[in-house]
Amino acid sequence: MKFAGDLYDVLNIKLNIFYNLCTKAGAQESQYAIAFDTMLKGKAQSFYYQHLAQKDLPFDVMVTRMRTYFHTPENHQLFLNEWRTTMLKDIIATNPEKNLAECLEIVIERLQRTYQGLVQNFGSSEGSLAGQLVSACQGVPACVHALIRPATTFEGVASDLRSAVGLWMRCNSNDRSHQFTSQYDELEHHDSDTFYTDRRYNQNRTQRNNYRQNDHRRENQNDYRRENQNDHRRKNQNEYRRWNQNRRQNKKCFVCGKQNCWSTRHSIEERERSRRRFRTYVQDHDIDPDYDTFLAGFEGIDHSGHIEDSDDDKDDIEAYYSAQNS
Repeated sequence: MKFAGDLYDVLNIKLNIFYNLCTKAGAQESQYAIAFDTMLKGKAQSFYYQHLAQKDLPFDVMVTRMRTYFHTPENHQLFLNEWRTTMLKDIIATNPEKNLAECLEIVIERLQRTYQGLVQNFGSSEGSLAGQLVSACQGVPACVHALIRPATTFEGVASDLRSAVGLWMRCNSNDRSHQFTSQYDELEHHDSDTFYTDRRYNQNRTQRNNYRQNDHRRENQNDYRRENQNDHRRKNQNEYRRWNQNRRQNKKCFVCGKQNCWSTRHSIEERERSRRRFRTYVQDHDIDPDYDTFLAGFEGIDHSGHIEDSDDDKDDIEAYYSAQNS
C-alpha cells in the first residue's frame, strides 16, 4: 500500500492509492503535501526526510523529485530487458520444483509488473501486454491451442492459457508437465547442438567408408583383370600346345612345307615372308606366342649340320628348349 522505492515499485500506482485514501478521509489537495509521508516507507521514506521534509515544497515538486531519484534510466533498461526476455520455457527450466500452471502465473505476473513499470514510471512500452504474453508462451506444447487464435485482450489471452495448461496437466497427470516441457526443450536444444557434430562425424565416416569401398573395388577390378589376363594367357598356351602336338608327328619346314627341311636353310627374304605369314595368323586367331619358339616347335631341330651359325638360330634353339622345360 506504500511506496518503498524498490525496483518494481510503481510510484503512480501508490499515488492512486494515496489519492483514494485522502478522498475517503476528506483531505483536500492543498493538504496532500502534509500527508505525503504517510504513503512512504523504506528507502523512499528515508529519502523524503533527508531531502524533502521541512523545505515547504509543493506536492507536485516532491513527487517529481521522488520519481527522478528512484525511476532512473538504468531501471528503464532493466524493465525493457525483462519485457523482451521473459519466456515461459525459461521460467519452466529455472523452476523445476513448480508445475506448469505455477510457471505460467509467474510469467503473467512478471509481464504485468514490467508493463506497469514501463507505462506508469516511464510512459512507454514496446507493444501490448496481450501480444507480449502470446510471444512469451511460444515453444511450449501445452500452450499451442491457446496461441492458434489468441484473444485480443490481456485478460482473454491469460484465461485461454490457463485453460489450455490446466487441460494439459489433467491429460498428463502421470507426468510432471513442466518437466516434460523442459525435457522437450532440452532435447530440441541438444539435437540442434549435436546435429552439426554428428553430421561432420557421419560425413567423415561416410567418406572414409567410401574411400575403403573404392579401394576395395579397385583391388577387385585389378584382381579381375589379372585373372582374366592369366586365363587368356593359359588359354593361348593351351591352344598352342594342342596345335603343336597335332603337328609334332609330321614336322616340316614352315617356309617350303617339306619334311626334313628347316627354315634356316632358306634365304632371309623367304624366312621373313614366313614370319609375316605367322604374324597374320596370330592376329587372326588371337594368340601371341613367340615366333622363334613356335618355329622350333613346328619344325623341330635341324641336327643335320645345315643350321646356320647365327644369333637368330641360336635364339631359336634356346627358345625351343625353354618351351620344353616349361
